[in-house]
Amino acid sequence: KLYREQHTTFDDYCQQRWNYTRQHVYRLINAAETVAQIEANPAVSKLPKNERQVRPLKKLHPNDRAEAWQEAVDESGGNVTQDVVAEVVAVGMNGPPDWYTPEKYIELVREVLGDIDLDPASCSEANTKVNAHVYYSVAQGRNGLREPWPGRVFLNPPYGRKVISAWIDKALDEFNKGTSEEIIICINNATDTQWFAKLWDASLCFVQGRIKFWGPHNKTDSPAHGTVFVYLGGNDTLFAQVFSKLGAVIENCGDHRQVHFKR
Repeated sequence: KLYREQHTTFDDYCQQRWNYTRQHVYRLINAAETVAQIEANPAVSKLPKNERQVRPLKKLHPNDRAEAWQEAVDESGGNVTQDVVAEVVAVGMNGPPDWYTPEKYIELVREVLGDIDLDPASCSEANTKVNAHVYYSVAQGRNGLREPWPGRVFLNPPYGRKVISAWIDKALDEFNKGTSEEIIICINNATDTQWFAKLWDASLCFVQGRIKFWGPHNKTDSPAHGTVFVYLGGNDTLFAQVFSKLGAVIENCGDHRQVHFKR
């Protein structure tokens, strides 16, 4: 209460001494407590730079904040924003959100694959648009990470850094051992992550703008990241022709790479 020596109220002190509102000062106090918790964790590779970055972490238990912050650092490649942290917090509190690929993008997938034999990370509602012959879902008690992926596959994996890495490894394994003939993957464009580094040999379409994914009750949402479609298969040229409608495509031509810009 030392501010009382020169200021009548805490509001006066905040405004006259710091030119801040009382509400913002309380946010800074809360942020300082959160940053102290993050600093105490030796696994953290980068510290916050401003109050807005850590504001969403206040919703988590203090013991979970450092881990969530580091996940946001990894997910964003070090360019942490409030939106990225808020997404990580939402997943930590509610589990991965269900967001499904809009039908117009599924139509492009079909142009390349001809048909979709399997969607290994789906549900009955998402499959009303994908129309895969077979899909694996939690409701069925079938975990796509443990099941085979035969034929032509479309994958929009669950959100989350730790989760998506396992799905990318599974896709590459199923394709390399010949179980999957072709795979098209819809993921975020986190190009500086370890899991994305495994995909640079594939053909890639970097979508221009943000896709509005849809979910339960027909709600829509745009992710904090852009989107990439990844192609594993023998029809890289067809993939490049079809998906260059969406954005720049890096085509795997075997001994070299070719870039196609949006048509």
